[in-house]
Amino acid sequence: MRYFSRSVAIFSGLLLFSIACSLTGSLGASKEAEEKTILITPLSDSVATATLPPALPAPTPTSETSPVTPQIDSSPPDDTSSGDTLPATLISASEAATGDCQLNLDLPPDSSAAGGGGAAPVAPNQTLLKGTVRCVWEMQASTLNIQPEMPIYIAEVEIVEANDVAGFMNQLTGQAGQIIKIFSKTPIPPDAAGQTIEVQVAFSGDETGGNYWVVGDQLSVAQACQLDLPPASSAPGGGGAAPVAPNQTLLKGTIGCVWEVQASTLNIQPEMPIYIAEVEIVEANDVAGFMNQLTGQTGQTIKIFSKTPIPPDVSGQTIEVEVAFRGDETGGNYWVVGDQLSIQ
Repeated sequence: MRYFSRSVAIFSGLLLFSIACSLTGSLGASKEAEEKTILITPLSDSVATATLPPALPAPTPTSETSPVTPQIDSSPPDDTSSGDTLPATLISASEAATGDCQLNLDLPPDSSAAGGGGAAPVAPNQTLLKGTVRCVWEMQASTLNIQPEMPIYIAEVEIVEANDVAGFMNQLTGQAGQIIKIFSKTPIPPDAAGQTIEVQVAFSGDETGGNYWVVGDQLSVAQACQLDLPPASSAPGGGGAAPVAPNQTLLKGTIGCVWEVQASTLNIQPEMPIYIAEVEIVEANDVAGFMNQLTGQTGQTIKIFSKTPIPPDVSGQTIEVEVAFRGDETGGNYWVVGDQLSIQ
């Protein structure tokens, strides 16, 4: 009996110890699980609930970040529209423009004068203009609201070339063949009609209008290169009832125009290029044994003909060459003797 009671007591103690250990293990596991949850759950939540900031909107262009390029109307003003006939004197008119030289201009604003002001002037511009003069007028500055009083020259010009000037906008790009009027304080020769003018011009004015003005005081007017073909007897060896006496001249002169034509144009055979140069005589020296047909002709302009090529770009240069007049009493021309000529 006593043994039984002791056994029950031992068994109960073991049972209680087992229960206590079980409870302790459960609590430890629960605490470990709780600790793991504390460590893991915040990371998971932070990823799941993270909110990215919204994308920034694209910057709106402003005048500082995106400057606006002003649009400039580059077309010349229609200064031939109907308007008042200004008091101007017609100095000269080319054959092509005879009867058409009417200076009908709308009275230009002050801004059209060289150096005139304007609320919105055109951008800085210049053009190296080459063209054919049609008409030339002279008028007083006060007619154009310009002071002080002085003569103002106006030329109607058909554009041949409109070349750029470095650093400036070209208002006449693509206008070859068009006719404009240019204004100048520098005199334009009264006999300029039909001749070629080379000059730098700038459109001066504002959005309401303006005119082309000569820049500075430099302008060049040269006779247009027109070639009148000679008669057949002027060819070297050409026929003639009374040919001129044998002659030669050592010519020195300044070249003006140069042309190239075909021999058949001069009734010369066989076919070949013939070169013709317009030369202003500087010196006309004798050649021993020959008559000099150019004695006393210094300053005169003649045309010389050559089978030897004369470069097309030698205008203004000096030529030295031996020439002979070939023809008869009805006419003829000066031909280069041999194939030696010097140009510099």
